[in-house]
Amino acid sequence: VHAAVDDEAPVHVRKPKKPTARAVTEKPGQLSKQKKQQQQQKQKQRPESAQRGGSQKRSTGPGVKFRQTRTPGAGYTGSEDELSPRDEQPVPSRSHWIDSYESAPKAADAIDPLEHALDEHRIESSGDDPVAFEGRLRTLMSEVDQLKLEAAETRARHSSDRQQDQQPPLSGEAPPHPTSSAGVRILADAEADLDALSECLEAAASRGRLAPPSPQFEAEIRSRIAAALDATARLRRAARRLADAEAASAADSATAAGELASLTGRLAESERRRTALEADTDALRAELAAARERVGAAESARGHLRLQLRQREADCDRLAVQLRGLETQLAQARIDRDSLEQAVRSRQRQSSGDTADLFDKKSLQSATSGDPADQRRASELKLAARAMKQRLKLLQTESQAAATELAASKSRCEQLERENQQLLAASGQPSDSSRMQESIRSLERQLETQRSECEGLRNAMRHYESLIEEYKQQVQQRTQNQQQQQQPQPSPSPPQSARRRADEAEAAKTAELLRLREAELDEANAKLKEYESGAAASRARSSSASASEDETRRLRERCDDLEQRLRAADEERRDALRALAKREDAERAAQDQLEAKRRECAALMQQVEQLSAAERDRRDTSPSGGRRLQSRCADLESQLAAQRAEAARALRESEEETRRCQRQVGDMQERLDRAEATARSLQSHVNFLKSSYANLFSATGAPPLVS
Repeated sequence: VHAAVDDEAPVHVRKPKKPTARAVTEKPGQLSKQKKQQQQQKQKQRPESAQRGGSQKRSTGPGVKFRQTRTPGAGYTGSEDELSPRDEQPVPSRSHWIDSYESAPKAADAIDPLEHALDEHRIESSGDDPVAFEGRLRTLMSEVDQLKLEAAETRARHSSDRQQDQQPPLSGEAPPHPTSSAGVRILADAEADLDALSECLEAAASRGRLAPPSPQFEAEIRSRIAAALDATARLRRAARRLADAEAASAADSATAAGELASLTGRLAESERRRTALEADTDALRAELAAARERVGAAESARGHLRLQLRQREADCDRLAVQLRGLETQLAQARIDRDSLEQAVRSRQRQSSGDTADLFDKKSLQSATSGDPADQRRASELKLAARAMKQRLKLLQTESQAAATELAASKSRCEQLERENQQLLAASGQPSDSSRMQESIRSLERQLETQRSECEGLRNAMRHYESLIEEYKQQVQQRTQNQQQQQQPQPSPSPPQSARRRADEAEAAKTAELLRLREAELDEANAKLKEYESGAAASRARSSSASASEDETRRLRERCDDLEQRLRAADEERRDALRALAKREDAERAAQDQLEAKRRECAALMQQVEQLSAAERDRRDTSPSGGRRLQSRCADLESQLAAQRAEAARALRESEEETRRCQRQVGDMQERLDRAEATARSLQSHVNFLKSSYANLFSATGAPPLVS
């Protein structure tokens, strides 16, 4: 039996021919001859059949390898171990092939006893015992029925497995084996052979009741049994191949399941990574938003800092101007101080020269005169000269101290000049409030040093004034003495008159010198007062600069506050305008709806009028039509009333919405007016502050910071 593998080709089953009447109606002599021939053939063929059975049993062992091939066509001419694939078809499920593999040895085990029974029947058919022959046929038929039952069960399993195979394979199962259709066809062929064998056995049973079987019939049965055995052997080999394929598919399914598990794990891991990446992305987005906010804040702060930088540059320019003014004042004060020092030195030189001349003259007069009174006066003058010398020494020491103080003041002035240069260099760069405060402090220190120097100069001037007063007193005392000396001497001698004239000339010179010294002293006092007034003005300017800086800071803060209020008022105004636009849109939509309702009401009125006219026309023609029209008119009137009520409600709602919008618009307009009034008042206040600030700086002589 050979099966066709193509899906379109039908399965060809070679059925045995039924025994003819001629074979049944053979003569007894012929039967005996045939029995003898059959016995001889059985003795010859028995070992061949045993060998063939052994070879079949050996061929069905577990060592047969399976190659996934199928039979090439309806007529199978190749070897039994190779099944070449032509058209792959879906195969039954795993349970079907396990059952077929388990049922194939059973069929083979059931067919082997049939063959041995037929052999025994051939051997023992030489006897003429029909009862035993009939019993053996019954056993053969029962075994064939059992094989039929097993084939039916296999067919039922095939049908159920075929239904299962129509379903899609699960994930993890191995794909169907390509040689499964060949195994199904082999099973079908084996079933057909069993059917033919059962028919032959039935015919043999019926014939055995009549007469012993003929050798042709036995040969035909034997050929059928051999074909069934061949089909069973092929079925066993196919079952083993399918079992091997099933094992391979199970291994493949196991590996596929492992791969599926690994892929599932990877998928879960990728999902976890994806969720983690999404979380990281959300965090990065949040950080990016925060960074953008920080950048915006930094941009606004940078703009504010730029504005402050411009204002600070203006402040630096103003302070530079003030520094230049103070520097000029300092230079003028230094010049005045130098002139005062020169005047003091010249006065010291003149006073020392005058005292030396006076002492020389007095010594000459005392030496020339021999009067004891003159000698006393000369001694007194010597004592006075010594005292004057001591005082001159003291004055020289004081002048040296004043010179050292002047050198110290010069060094301080140089230091102040260097500091001024540094301040000027710093004022050219973008400075801070700390630098400005430091410059103001340095100016204050300079003013303090100048004040201390002025105090030292005042003390020196007081000392010089005291000396001049002493000189005046001495001169007055001398003049009084001279006058007293001149009164009791009515007729002075020529030397006394000459001495008196010399004293008068000397007194006149000293008086003139005193007048000159007093004039210089007054001039120095005037310059000192001017210097003090300049120092007071510089102090006032520095205090006004600090006050103006504080005022500038307050004005800036106030301006920032006013700008924020202006921005808030603008925002409120824009919000009010947007709300007003929304209300106007809503009002227009309500008006459109009202117009649509009115149009619908007009259309319904027109329909009612038309229907009423049609009703009047039809009422004259038919009463039933009139009733229908009346009902229709009643419906239309009810609809019209509902539409009118709805239109009235919509009109009321639109009017209410309009009034609400008008109220809100009025409120918004009032708020807008208040905001504009606030903005105007703030702007006027800002202008007032600017003007007051400008007036303040114009009064102090410094340039204003705010234009």
